[in-house]
Amino acid sequence: MRALVLAATLALGGCVGSYAELTEARRIYAGNGEGPVVVAVIDDPERPRFVLGAQLAAAEINGTEGGVLGRPLEVRVVAEATTLRGLLGDASALAADPSVSAVMGHARSQFAVAASVVYEASSILFFPSFSTDPRLTVYGPRYVLQMVPNAQVMAEQTASIAALFGYRRIVVLHSRDEYSRSVAFLFEDEARKQGIDIAFRGSFFQGETNYRDVVGDLNAIAFDAVYVATDTASGATLLTQLRELGHNKPILGSDHLATGDLAAEARRAGNLTVTPVTYAERERTRRNFRFRRTFREAFGEEPGAGAAQGYDSMRLFATIAERAGSTEPTVLSAVAHFTAPVMGVTGLQQFNQSGEIQGKSYRFQVLRDGRQAALPGIIIPFKLRPFETTIDLGETVLSATDDVSSAEEVADQAVEAAANEAELTTDTLADLDERLRNKISWVGVAKDILKFDRLGVVDLQTPTTTTTITLARTAAKQYGFELDVCVAPRAEAPGDEGAAPNEEPAEGDALVGRSEIFRRVLTCYSDLTGSVDAVFVTAPQSDDAPDMRRLNRSLRDFTVPTFAVDETLDADLGLTLAIEGSGIDLTEPRTAIRFQGLLVGKRVRDLSEELSKLPAISIDLGAFEDMSIRLPPVAVMAASQVLADDDQ
Repeated sequence: MRALVLAATLALGGCVGSYAELTEARRIYAGNGEGPVVVAVIDDPERPRFVLGAQLAAAEINGTEGGVLGRPLEVRVVAEATTLRGLLGDASALAADPSVSAVMGHARSQFAVAASVVYEASSILFFPSFSTDPRLTVYGPRYVLQMVPNAQVMAEQTASIAALFGYRRIVVLHSRDEYSRSVAFLFEDEARKQGIDIAFRGSFFQGETNYRDVVGDLNAIAFDAVYVATDTASGATLLTQLRELGHNKPILGSDHLATGDLAAEARRAGNLTVTPVTYAERERTRRNFRFRRTFREAFGEEPGAGAAQGYDSMRLFATIAERAGSTEPTVLSAVAHFTAPVMGVTGLQQFNQSGEIQGKSYRFQVLRDGRQAALPGIIIPFKLRPFETTIDLGETVLSATDDVSSAEEVADQAVEAAANEAELTTDTLADLDERLRNKISWVGVAKDILKFDRLGVVDLQTPTTTTTITLARTAAKQYGFELDVCVAPRAEAPGDEGAAPNEEPAEGDALVGRSEIFRRVLTCYSDLTGSVDAVFVTAPQSDDAPDMRRLNRSLRDFTVPTFAVDETLDADLGLTLAIEGSGIDLTEPRTAIRFQGLLVGKRVRDLSEELSKLPAISIDLGAFEDMSIRLPPVAVMAASQVLADDDQ
């Protein structure tokens, strides 16, 4: 890092003034509030369509949103330099222009780290949209926002998947460039933490045509998979020679292995290669559908990961500036590091004080028969791992102390309560037992996220009311929080009068009831909200759901978050937080085939059953923002979707 600082200083010094002078010029330009807001986008041929994605976002911002703070957003395209000296010259020229508020790009880590020193010193917000190098943030910069999870996170995720797939002995092969070497070492460390042995380690030079020496060393070694850290071209050659020598084991790769077109370069040798990506092009959300459609209409092709990163980077900058109400450098920096998460087509985006992204995680794809296919659900264990509530595959393990009931006793209490309410068969009881164990642990996850000490429980009086309250009480014993319970009786009457189910409340009165059941539940809410930190609600599977949505949203006025746990929460219930069954089913033939040949010691059905027992976490970003509650990073990372998001 010292060498990079020295090089940057030499490049800038004596030509365009001191860093302090450049910062002051930028501050004055921003304060005037006139002229365009300029964002420089670095065009790297290795990241096709990145510039197009940024330009598409800028066109939308200028066309439908009136620019940024009422000023036009200008995209300045700069070709990526081919040498470090050229790079520093380009960075210095951008630093010398006070109208430049941000720079996006510099895909190569070496260039991104070097350029970041110039941008940091001259107070330009820098979005390295592709680099995973930890050196970008290790020195605590104020103006660097790393747009992808760093190499440490990638290694942790990849090792987690290796353990999930049943690998116990792995070969690690990497090229001898600095990045690939460091990524491979990080993976080794994380693999060992997962109980995986490194059966062999080998290295090679990029760009060679013959890797048979290192590949030949594997003939006498027993292993389950190979981890490969290198670029696409070298990786394709290596995979081809691995397959030629009869090594048909699964391949786990670093992000650089999938930067180019591995399918075209490796052909059949690339089969069973699993690589991390930051953008799932086929993800079925309204936000992604609109992005892909708009991009195709504008440019006549699919966007790909490069365009998605460019689009999200530009959108994020505009959001930060609007929330800051200024493009003054220190204000932009402060808001960027402390603002609420922003949802993009590549996922949630939030940053810690060092500029590391907190919301995104890698997805993983497998190459089969010349096509990349997503591997759904396999990152859920990694997402849940940081929670204090331990959730293991195959069974739910609750954090317990000596004076608290065991998980089995807790579940038994809830099952007994349910059995008292209805005649249940042995099979139904067994199923109920497992479901309740899951739900109890999910309440613990909610406590980890919302940090409540006193929980309110609102329930409608139904045959399962006793079960729900028992679940809440036993979870309170298990996780050490206090409980306030309010049961709202259902109307018995035909005299249940009130407004029609879909009638809007009077303007300015968000808490006006529309029916007797609405009024009774609202009374419960009003009784609880003065004394509790969060409210646990039952998701009604009935026509009452619209009322519950309005009721839950009314709690934002009291700054009290609401959450629910259930096997399925298909409707928007106005919740702040929803924890539900993952809904994973890998046994459908078109999905199951993607996993064939990847698993060791288990079937696809076994993996599907393990993942289906884990929860998915959904959050309402708007609710947290309205209540001025900052989501902990663990919650942002774990969230699988956003509730009540019109752009989802």
